[in-house]
Amino acid sequence: MQAKILEVDSVSMAMTKSMPPGLLVHAIGKVSTSGWTNATLIPHIYVQEPPDGIWDFDMVAEPPKGMALQIVSPIGASLHMEVAPSWVKAVRVHASRNSMTNEDVGALAAPGLFPADGGVDTFPWVVGQ
Repeated sequence: MQAKILEVDSVSMAMTKSMPPGLLVHAIGKVSTSGWTNATLIPHIYVQEPPDGIWDFDMVAEPPKGMALQIVSPIGASLHMEVAPSWVKAVRVHASRNSMTNEDVGALAAPGLFPADGGVDTFPWVVGQ
């Protein structure tokens, strides 16, 4: 069973160059113990598009089964959507303790996640260029 992570530290968003444009979302956060796995971003479903253009996501992962080290540990999750809704201007990722918004379309919170030319044609991303 999945649960929200402890805290979100950074959120990145980019639109792909494909037609129609896709959406790439990457978030990095913290969990309360070691052993958390399968982190993912779950998009909120809207009946009507939000007036602020911000799409909300929950960052969840599977907590450890059995014993775990009582140490705050980093965790990351990525989501690639082949078609992005036209109303999306930014994304907000929710955790248990906080939420974080990336309000600049195409702005990257974690350097080195995307190609140097700004193109975002491949997934998963190449780290450390």
